[in-house]
Amino acid sequence: MADVTRSTGIAEQIRLVAGLRWQILRNSLRKKNNRLDLIGLIFAGFFSGIFVLGLCFAFYGGAYFCLSKGRPGWMALLFWGIFFFWQVFPVFVAGFGASFEFRTLLRFPLSLSAFYVIGLAYGLADFSAIASVCWLLSMTIGATVAKPGILPAMVLIVTVFVLFNVTLAVCFLGFTDRVAHFIENVFRAHDRSAVELCCYSTKQHADEVNARLKQTAKGWREIEALNDDEAAAQVRDDGIDILVDLSGHTQGNRLGMFARKPAPVQCTWLGYVGTTGLATMDYLIGDRFVTPAEDDRFYREAVYRLPGSYLCFNPPAVPIETAPLPSLQGAPITFGSCNSLYKLTEHVLDLWASILLAVPGSRLLLKNYHLTKPVFADQIIGRLAQSGVGEERLLLSDAAPRDEILATYNQIDIALDPFPYGGGTTTAEALWMGVPVITWRGDRFVGRVSESILTTAGVSEFVATSAEDYVDKAVNLAADLPRLAALRAGLRDRVVQSPLCDAARFTRGLEDAYRTMWTRWCDAGEQRGAA
Repeated sequence: MADVTRSTGIAEQIRLVAGLRWQILRNSLRKKNNRLDLIGLIFAGFFSGIFVLGLCFAFYGGAYFCLSKGRPGWMALLFWGIFFFWQVFPVFVAGFGASFEFRTLLRFPLSLSAFYVIGLAYGLADFSAIASVCWLLSMTIGATVAKPGILPAMVLIVTVFVLFNVTLAVCFLGFTDRVAHFIENVFRAHDRSAVELCCYSTKQHADEVNARLKQTAKGWREIEALNDDEAAAQVRDDGIDILVDLSGHTQGNRLGMFARKPAPVQCTWLGYVGTTGLATMDYLIGDRFVTPAEDDRFYREAVYRLPGSYLCFNPPAVPIETAPLPSLQGAPITFGSCNSLYKLTEHVLDLWASILLAVPGSRLLLKNYHLTKPVFADQIIGRLAQSGVGEERLLLSDAAPRDEILATYNQIDIALDPFPYGGGTTTAEALWMGVPVITWRGDRFVGRVSESILTTAGVSEFVATSAEDYVDKAVNLAADLPRLAALRAGLRDRVVQSPLCDAARFTRGLEDAYRTMWTRWCDAGEQRGAA
């Protein structure tokens, strides 16, 4: 589908957001617990309102008594000062109300965080969330009756927050180490007043990735032991508005649960490079590089294109500096790749051999976990030998912890991206280590991820459009050592300062996607109701 176009009229925006609010309320009140909370809130608010009305008149009565009986003026001022502060200060607090992190209230369908003194009321005592809201309601009633002049300000503030402080429950499912490299910073950058972030983990055992992500989420559930029906029931019970798949057809996925359509809106993003094929998967999140408009016919989902890349790289938190260019330290030009072995097809190895033969004395460094088995190393050595590249020009090593893999790039001058299945994490990591990556733009999602990364990082000149262009770019770059050295010295800073690592900017675009998807679902519900 085409990129989203948004209405610019204020009236239309208010209508859409108000419709969104109504859908959240209607969906949430379908659950018994929420209905009971609402009923209890109404009754508690009514009775506590009577109590606060009494306090209001007590303050006024005390002040009147002081004035009528000739008591010292400071006593009257004290009564009036307390009550004035009680009424006026919350109005100033209102401007900050949306940023207070009262998760329970933000998720409540009526968006009770909109009541303008939530922060003040919560801090008065050790109240629960509902008790705080009851206090707010009673304070609103009392202040309005006792001093009607403040009513317009309160009505305006409450109306604005109720309409526009829309909080969506967005849940992510399916985490791997690779996915974590592109999602941790996004989780931290989410606006908690707009998105209630929760996660479902499908891993049997906790690991470092889960531990880090768990710290950034409002809710966390382990669903590995649940079957698809049970997991779907849990999603419905949790009242999830948007369910995000991070696995696609990779190992450990829960597409069977998505097939049961437990959430109003379901989308797939980040963890898979293609369509899920599910009619119940509403959206696939991509960008103009990996999912251009002319390819929409290949996706079962509607394609939502983010304004930049569909990826946001989280720079590694490891103390590894970029080393000087190896070829300027007496080593021969070294090409390299840390991609998985299954991406290194015979065509890929043949083209890489062409590059090595065009750059006399150059070497090829390969690092991945398959190379722990001699049979795979022998296959690579044999294939390159057929093209005239001897074993002495190859540096083969197996996988290692991430910090060691990153350090490997300090031995590489130029990284080579495989095709038609290109890199993702490996491309971003190479750039962060100051190593340029030569990629060949493919004809489908899997072959365009590196193009998305390179273009967003500001080095699109390394994107080739043909086999000949791929070889030429690699050979010409190898012949320009001053340029390579300059890239080595400044590429990390360029990447970190580029949109590829701008989590705040990226996350605002992602939140726009959530709201657009939800608004479309609301509009579709109105159309179904009208029919």
